[in-house]
Amino acid sequence: MFTPLKDLPEGKNWTLDELNDRKVHLLIPVIIFISIAMVIGTIGNALVLYVNILVLKLRNSTHRYFIIFLALADITFCMIGDPFVIGVLTHPYKFTNIIACKSFRAFTYFNALVSVLVLFVIALDRYRRICRPYGNQFSIKSINAIFGIIVFISIIFSIPCFIMYGKNTVQTGIANITGISCFPDDIHKNTTFPIGYSMFLYSIFIVLTVSMCVLYTLVWCQVRKHANSTKMLDLSYTNEPYTSTSTEERNVMEMNLERTLPQTQSKVLDGKDLARCISMKTMGNIFDNHSVNAKVIRVSKTLFVVTVFFVLSFAPFLSLELITFLDKELIENLDNTSTVLYQLFWRSFAINFTVNPFIYGVMDRRFRLECRKLVLKLQI
Repeated sequence: MFTPLKDLPEGKNWTLDELNDRKVHLLIPVIIFISIAMVIGTIGNALVLYVNILVLKLRNSTHRYFIIFLALADITFCMIGDPFVIGVLTHPYKFTNIIACKSFRAFTYFNALVSVLVLFVIALDRYRRICRPYGNQFSIKSINAIFGIIVFISIIFSIPCFIMYGKNTVQTGIANITGISCFPDDIHKNTTFPIGYSMFLYSIFIVLTVSMCVLYTLVWCQVRKHANSTKMLDLSYTNEPYTSTSTEERNVMEMNLERTLPQTQSKVLDGKDLARCISMKTMGNIFDNHSVNAKVIRVSKTLFVVTVFFVLSFAPFLSLELITFLDKELIENLDNTSTVLYQLFWRSFAINFTVNPFIYGVMDRRFRLECRKLVLKLQI
């Protein structure tokens, strides 16, 4: 919401247009922040889509589908949602387009719900791949079906915005002049609807965040277990030569290994390497060491960082939204500097739609390489 202006010069006959312009001048840092996020997010997510769809061409990689779906949600918000945010910020006391207000609010919550649900599915996928590598995994077909379900759920949960938001009367700082902002409609001012809806969304955010923390904790424990077991095996191969109890037992293990390992790997095993794999087989660790590979772990780290930034960017927005509904007077009494900070943190969700391309650039070697190739082509 927009707070009344403070420290207005006395003895002047203010008009609503003048008060609106003065408020816009105060909110210039917020407008610049959203504008930068819009430009960078649009270019960055377009690059993510280009690399993953046209260059890497998916190649039946499930995690690429997750990245593409997140990028689609992010670039859509940067191209549609951010301009709406700027429109709201430039009309703090004069936002009279009720249809646009309802649509913008619904669109914002829709994108937030899509993002958090996709990230939860990603966490579940990482858990299944690392902690349950021999169980059923998500296929491309099942992922597309899940995406459809996520979109449907997000639409249903966003529909209340069309009912709740609308013409909201705000104080401008001048006693006899009031403005109109895009916030819960005045007809809901004395009802529990805004608080109830906000708490409902906040509870979804908390439940899914906690669930993702649990899943990634289990993944981290499994990765640590895998790393420790690998170190122990390497030490045992270095210090102790392999001895078999019988030639027959060795032949049986060799046959089992040929069925267990990829052909290209089993053909080159001999001597100490064969002893190493047989020891792994007898210790019951061969499956884990081949299923939890470096690529799966690397991808999981990247997607975990994406999840962390989502939580950090949306937590201030949802918290301030809830505080605003619970104690409106507290927000209205903020001074001008506090108002700017309040608006910046309230728009913190814009970071989520912008930061992912940078994360991929730092942590995804293939994405970074293709981006470098594209830059070199453009320079030529």
